[in-house]
Amino acid sequence: MVKKEKATIEELFSRLHVYSEKDEHEGVLDCATRILAQNGDDESALRAKIIALVNLDKFKEAYMVFEGNDRVKKNMNLAYGYVLYKLNKVNDLEKLDTSVRGVQHELAQAYYKKEDFKKVHLVYEQIEKDGETAVVNESFDMAVNRSAVVAQRLLNGQEVEIKDKTETGSYDEMFNIATAYIGLEKYNEALEWLRQAKLGCENAENLTDEEINAEVFPIMVQAAYANQLKGNVDEAIKILEALDLYNPMAVGDAAVRDVAINNLLSMKGEDNPHYAIRLLDSAGDYNTIVEKQVKKQTEVLGYNRLLLHNLAGRNITSMAKKFVKQHPSKAGIEAVGLLSQLPQQEDEKLLTRTKKLRKMYTQQPNNIALAFALAQLYYNDSKLDSATSSLEELHKNLKSENSADAYLPGLVGALVNLFKLQGRDAAISALLNESLEQWSNDENSTQELISIAASTLAGSDDSSLRSKAQQSFTKLLQTNPNNSISIAGVLASSTTPDSTLSAKLEPVDQLVANVNVQSINEAGVHPLLQTRKRKAVATTESSKPRKKTRKPRLPKDYDPSKQPDPERWMPKRDRSTYKPKKKEKKSAKNTQGGQGDATATESGISSNNNSSVKTSSNKNKKKKKGKK
Repeated sequence: MVKKEKATIEELFSRLHVYSEKDEHEGVLDCATRILAQNGDDESALRAKIIALVNLDKFKEAYMVFEGNDRVKKNMNLAYGYVLYKLNKVNDLEKLDTSVRGVQHELAQAYYKKEDFKKVHLVYEQIEKDGETAVVNESFDMAVNRSAVVAQRLLNGQEVEIKDKTETGSYDEMFNIATAYIGLEKYNEALEWLRQAKLGCENAENLTDEEINAEVFPIMVQAAYANQLKGNVDEAIKILEALDLYNPMAVGDAAVRDVAINNLLSMKGEDNPHYAIRLLDSAGDYNTIVEKQVKKQTEVLGYNRLLLHNLAGRNITSMAKKFVKQHPSKAGIEAVGLLSQLPQQEDEKLLTRTKKLRKMYTQQPNNIALAFALAQLYYNDSKLDSATSSLEELHKNLKSENSADAYLPGLVGALVNLFKLQGRDAAISALLNESLEQWSNDENSTQELISIAASTLAGSDDSSLRSKAQQSFTKLLQTNPNNSISIAGVLASSTTPDSTLSAKLEPVDQLVANVNVQSINEAGVHPLLQTRKRKAVATTESSKPRKKTRKPRLPKDYDPSKQPDPERWMPKRDRSTYKPKKKEKKSAKNTQGGQGDATATESGISSNNNSSVKTSSNKNKKKKKGKK
C-alpha cells in the first residue's frame, strides 16, 4: 500500500477547495480528515467533513462527528437535524430549537416518515402562524405537503376536511387530492382528479419526456387502484398491463412498481407461486423498496410475499416472526408457517397433528402464533369449544402478564366471532368492554376500531355498557363534530336523544330519494341460487354425530321361517353333518393306525391313543448284549 505524502494544512485546504467546487465529495472527505488529523479542532474542516458525509449518504459517520462536538451541533443545527431525520432519531430532533424554520420542516418530515400525521398537521399549523418567509417555493411545498398529510389521514381512517380545489394548480397536489377521495371511498371523484393530474403533468413545460413518463407512472397506478376498488377490474387490469411493469430498467419508481405488480397479480390470479415471486422480484431489491413504502403498504405486500413463499414450499418461520414484530395485527402468518412445518405423514390424522401442536403450545403458553394455529386445527375438526378455549387461554395468559397483546384487534376479533357462533353474547360484551377501555387509552388506536367496539356495546341490554359506549362516541365526536357514525352512536346509546344532534344526520327521505321503490316491488324477490341448506362449518362438541346403522348381511338363500343351524358357528369338520370326501377316506386308511384312526376321525375323537402306545412299546424294546 502506497503511503500518502504528508502535506501541509495550507496545501490540504487548497485541494479541499478544488474538490468542493467540482462536487467531488470523496476528495473533500479525504482532505478534511487529513486536516483534522493534524488539527482536530479546525471547525472549517469539521464542517467540510460533515457536508461531504451527508452528500455521500454516510449519516451514521456524520452523526458520530456531531456527537463529539457540541459547538458544531449548534452552528450546523439544520445539517444536524437532517442527519437525525435520516437516522429516524425523532426524540433527539424534538430537542432542537424548533423556532428555526428549517428545523420545523425537518421535524414535520420526520413525523411524516414515522406516520404520525396528526403531529405533522400541528407542525404545519405552527409554520402558517409564524407567517411567510423569503424561502423560495416554500408556500408551494407547504401546500403539496399538507394535501399529502390530509390524504394519509383519510386513508388511515381519521376524519379530516378535504379541499375541493388546489392551492397551487400542480399535478402533485391534484394527485394527493385524488388519494384523499380514495380514502373517502369516492372513486369517481378520485378518478376525475387523477385525470386532471395526468393532463397537468403531460403539459408541464419544465419536464423532459422521460421525466413526464416517470411522473405519470404513479398516477396511472393510482387510477388502476381506484378502478379496482370501484369494481371495474377489467379496466384496472387494462391500465396496469399497458405499463411496462416487469422491466426494472423502465421508468417508474420501484416502490410504486411493486404495488402495481401485487395488485395485478391479485386481480388476474397466478397458480404458480414461484412465478408470482419472480414477477414481484422484478420490481427491484425488496429491502430498498420497503424503506419507501408506508406501513400499510409494507403490511399487505409483505404478508402476500410470505404467503407465496409458504406456498412455494419455503420455511417462513423465521421471516414470519420478524414480520409479526413489525406488524402485530398480522400474527396469523406465523401460525401459517408453523402449520406448514409441522411434521406429518401423508396418512397422518388431524388428531395426531393437533396433539403435536398442543404439546408445543403447552411449552409456550404466550405464543400467539401457536394459539391461533391450534385454534384453526380445532376449528377445521369441527371442535368449536376447543378452538375457543385455546384463544381464551391465550388471552388470559397475556392479561396476567399485563401485555398489550391481550387486546390485539386480531385476537379480540377472532374471539368475538367464536363467541357469536357459540351464542355467548355476555362474553362478547365483557371482552369488548375491556378492549374498549384499553383502546381508548392508546394513542395508536384508530377511531374506526373504537367505533366498532362502541357500536356493539350500544345495543346491549346492560345500561352500564350503553353508558360506556356513549362516552366513547362523545369523545370521538369532540375530535370530529360532523362525523355521522359518532352522532348516530351517541343517539343510539343515549336514553334521552339530543334533537340538535339528530338534526345533523341526513333525513331518511334524502337517503332513499334515489331509490325506485316501484321497480323494486315489480322485480319481486329473486329466489336464492342455493336452496338446499348448507352444512355448518363447525359445531359444538356437545352435538355428537349420529352413528350410521349398517344393513344386515344375509345369505342369498336365507329363509326367515326356517330355524338356523345351531352348529353354524363350529368348523365344518366338527359338525355332525360333515361327510369327508373320498380322497380324505383313502388317505385316512393309509395312515399309521389303519381303520382305527379313520373311525376316530369320523366320530370327532382324537386318535392319538394307538400311536402313543405304539411309540412307548418301541422305546421299551432293548437289544440284549451278547457274550464275547
